[in-house]
Amino acid sequence: MKKVFAMAIFLLSFVIATQAQTKTPSEAQVRTELENGMVSFINSVKPVYKAGMSASEFKLALVGAKNAESITQEGRELLNQAHSLLSKSANEDVIKRDGTKSFAKATIYVLKYTKAQNLSADSEEASIALFGGDKDGLNDTMTTGKKSCKWYQIVCHLGNFFDWLNDHSGGIGVAIDIIVTVCKLFFGC
Repeated sequence: MKKVFAMAIFLLSFVIATQAQTKTPSEAQVRTELENGMVSFINSVKPVYKAGMSASEFKLALVGAKNAESITQEGRELLNQAHSLLSKSANEDVIKRDGTKSFAKATIYVLKYTKAQNLSADSEEASIALFGGDKDGLNDTMTTGKKSCKWYQIVCHLGNFFDWLNDHSGGIGVAIDIIVTVCKLFFGC
């Protein structure tokens, strides 16, 4: 009887500990992380932008000629938004307000691609696909932030937040659902 009772206590403790590890971040927390991700992304592409540069020239300087024709809609929107913000010398508040929708949509694309291809969360393949699919064509000389993100590494721009979200919210599928919800609520995706 003591063994059965001890086993029941052990199992109950295990279930409680397992449930305590699954946490859903608040919508405001996800929004803030997406905004910070967009700021990180803008900072990473800023060295390529030159005053007076057209959106096409900017895109070409980042993705190369081969990728320019096969870039996804989400990648194109993100680069166009980045060009617009850089050409206006937008400050961080404007970047967060005006640019995060395109970053959120690019993040959703990358996460869905990652899930569909059964890739690891830190794989570059999905981000490369976002911007045309040919890594050799991408300008990868620039890094930014604490994690030394290359400009095209979308998940990296979310910093440790995505690692936490993926590990504690129930995996990449739940992470996608959370980001989609926040994108719809705050950015009109």
